[in-house]
Amino acid sequence: MRVLVGKQIIREAWEIEAEQRRKARTAHLAKPTDGDEEAQKNGAKPAPKPEIVKEVWEFEAEQGLLTEGGRRRARAKELEEKERERREQEERDKPAPPGAFALDKSKYYDDRTHALTLPPSTAPTHARAFSLAAPSLASANSEDLKVPTATLPLSVIAAQPFAPTLRSLTLASRRKDRVVTLPVCASDTALLPVLEELDLEGCNLGDTIPVARHDPASGAPASPGASEPLLPLLTRLFPSLRVLNLTYNLLTSAALTTPVLSALILADSGRVGLRVLGLRGNRITGLEGFEGLAEMFKGHREVPEWKLDELDLRDNDIGRLPPEMGLLPLDVFLVEGNAFRAPQRRVWEREGTKGLLAWLRGGIE
Repeated sequence: MRVLVGKQIIREAWEIEAEQRRKARTAHLAKPTDGDEEAQKNGAKPAPKPEIVKEVWEFEAEQGLLTEGGRRRARAKELEEKERERREQEERDKPAPPGAFALDKSKYYDDRTHALTLPPSTAPTHARAFSLAAPSLASANSEDLKVPTATLPLSVIAAQPFAPTLRSLTLASRRKDRVVTLPVCASDTALLPVLEELDLEGCNLGDTIPVARHDPASGAPASPGASEPLLPLLTRLFPSLRVLNLTYNLLTSAALTTPVLSALILADSGRVGLRVLGLRGNRITGLEGFEGLAEMFKGHREVPEWKLDELDLRDNDIGRLPPEMGLLPLDVFLVEGNAFRAPQRRVWEREGTKGLLAWLRGGIE
């Protein structure tokens, strides 16, 4: 048997000297000093190392203050910080208009998303056969009590500094005082000019709603007014609306006429056009108004004014789906929980919205 031995490595003289120096340096650092040996013998702790104290110029160098340009930038940053603190203090000290609640300084407004969410005025109740666990209102604080009880208190919201930039407004379960309060002004169309999302879920709103005029600065109660149709009122008040949630209200088919839906959904010179319409859990029995809208698409016609992508009609009492509904160019069409028998549930469960619309188009003579 042969054993192969590797080649012997012969190191240079400088390599041996470098290794000896490294070992000597390591041994020197590991060896305790006389003071440390004495402290260990006496059971005392070794003396702490002296703290390194930096000179002023070292701190200035770290902050970039050794040059004139760096000092100018530091002074400008300091002045900017002081000015920002002064403006914030002025905003905090600025009194709210008499009789008005400062919503911009409350927990309800998010200035990052330009969204306002007012608290429910009553707890949500059960809807149809399923239960919504009603949370207790005992946790309401004093700030909640300052919020107006009107379902849509536009007179107060329009008086806030954020009104021109408000994009999302959530007013769910505000049914204690079903009324719209408008400010005492000549025009109502520019109150919330860029509002894109409006959530009125669970407010028990019917086809019409009382409209009252109110001046928050006066402190006087709102003067009662006549009732107006709900959908035309929302169409007039919010020209930039893209998402409208009217889930779990009391709307009927009488409110959904073709002219009303055309004004609400279609875009024109003064409106951007609705993209999402939620009508779940209302009292809708027929879709004649939508059937009239669908007539525009006969003959494969293009309708540039049509922007609607999503229509939610679940949990109503619709007895029949008109075949013309299949002409509507929808991405999401929800019809579950209604009274009609055709098409069967498996059509949309298996093939989704596209399959449901195709099934409906197949019934057009």
